[in-house]
Amino acid sequence: MKRRIAQIIIALLTVLLAYETFFMMTRTFRKGVVDVSTVSLNGPADVWIGDSHYENISLDELKFDPVPAGTVMRYTLTMPEDELDSPMFTIYITHCITNVYLDQDLIYSYGSENKYMIGYGHVSFPLDNGYAGKELCVEYIATEKGETASLEPPVITENSAVFYRNQLCRLRLQYFIDFTLIMLGLSIAAVSLVFMLRDEEMVRLVYLAVSIFSMGLWVMCNYDLIGIFTNNLALKGYLEYLSFYIAPFFFTLYFADDFYIREKTFRRYIFLGILIAQGIFAVDCVVLHFTNIRHLPRSLPINHILLVLSLGFILYMSIRALIRKKHMHKHFLIGFFLLVVFCLRDMIYFFLYYYVGHNHGNRYESRMLSGVFIFAISMFLDFFSVQTRRKTAEARNELLDKMAYTDTMTGLFNRRKSDEEFASLKASHKTTSYGMISFDLNDLKKANDNYGHEAGDQLLTDFSNLLSEVFTDDCITCRMGGDEFLVIIPDEAKADAASLLDTLQKKCDRINETRTPLALSYAHGYCSSNDPEITAKNDRDDYDPVTEVFKCSDKRMYDRKIEMKAQRI
Repeated sequence: MKRRIAQIIIALLTVLLAYETFFMMTRTFRKGVVDVSTVSLNGPADVWIGDSHYENISLDELKFDPVPAGTVMRYTLTMPEDELDSPMFTIYITHCITNVYLDQDLIYSYGSENKYMIGYGHVSFPLDNGYAGKELCVEYIATEKGETASLEPPVITENSAVFYRNQLCRLRLQYFIDFTLIMLGLSIAAVSLVFMLRDEEMVRLVYLAVSIFSMGLWVMCNYDLIGIFTNNLALKGYLEYLSFYIAPFFFTLYFADDFYIREKTFRRYIFLGILIAQGIFAVDCVVLHFTNIRHLPRSLPINHILLVLSLGFILYMSIRALIRKKHMHKHFLIGFFLLVVFCLRDMIYFFLYYYVGHNHGNRYESRMLSGVFIFAISMFLDFFSVQTRRKTAEARNELLDKMAYTDTMTGLFNRRKSDEEFASLKASHKTTSYGMISFDLNDLKKANDNYGHEAGDQLLTDFSNLLSEVFTDDCITCRMGGDEFLVIIPDEAKADAASLLDTLQKKCDRINETRTPLALSYAHGYCSSNDPEITAKNDRDDYDPVTEVFKCSDKRMYDRKIEMKAQRI
């Protein structure tokens, strides 16, 4: 029931947040792309890439091998003769210290103050009037190895806000999907943290929420969607790399219950090794970055290796479980397959972009967002599918246990349960003081012979209900068979036998004031593990304290029954 409530709350929050996001974006973009004066400074330009020199070339046609850190790249071109009103200069930076000059005068500089992270993306700054016909020089100094393989032409627009607004219009579907992904992660995390206090299984949902939120954050940075919030490329870089390095750890942790705790073969140690490696890697990346030993972008190959190992092992274990029909993750497999399809598509386009050059001057754009979104939804469905299946199995097992340990007529525990409790008491005899009360219900045969078996059954039921009412959670009440009952008190510090017996007799007397045709009557015998009659036998070789306590209580009950019969005569 609690899990169903959590599902409903998460679904409502996600739908509400997605609707609000869609409504906001629809209202913002209802007019579509705004036509403004825009000038792309594509060349012809003179370009220097390290020691290589290119003359009169268009920037969007220039392709070169990824450059090492420290490489100086520079291009010069002539600014257009026609000036725009309130011009804004927008340039794309890729992990490079960037300086912009007009007629050798420095007008903008970015990245020199960022010791650890430059980042990548668009930056804009206002351009003073009077730039027409001047020589523009843009200088880049690469700070990361292999991150720069092209130079995107700068753009002059009348308003930088319009530039980002038009970008939002072109990518509105991506924005909607990504914000929904992030909101899904946040809403799942909020609800699961609340319900985790009552259900430990919800901690898996927290792991899933963190991984989904991290994936959404990574996609937002990777698609450059974060530009509407901040122009700080360093912040964007930190968010992108850290979220990409953290997400796999929590994603792998989500499967710990199935592939480590429940797994009994050597495979559990493979899983544990991968999980520990991912955790150490995430911490290692941060430490090495801020000690200037290895920056975050340089850790990408290691993360890719760990990611392939993790996904490959989880996929293997899931397929193995599916074949064996054990802990099946069908939704995960479907989502994972679709994610692989999008990954293959991106890998092909990435290869063409960097090595074949068939992008015709356009910057490479990933389609991973759709795959990540589908995968996140499939993982969300996988969690509730697995939990529903597991809870159903637990409920079935509880029902079977109840049937195995419950007397069908009275609802009390049966003799099998008493035998199990005897074994438990034997294990704790040295440290726990316990007691037993044996009962024998009087007049059951008389009720069956004179008033029928229905009257006898009712007599048993009434007495059983009375025992259940008096001897509650701290006691174990069993029907041993026929008209004999046993109450086990596992810890006498929590239940006083004399007080409980007194309460039982008072309630029985009140019932008998109106009960017909036969009154409730019983004989009982009580014995404690600390009883002198029991402790006196400690030196015997065949001493079984639990059995001795039971025999003692049973004997005292029969002695009491004989006394009651003598009194009646």
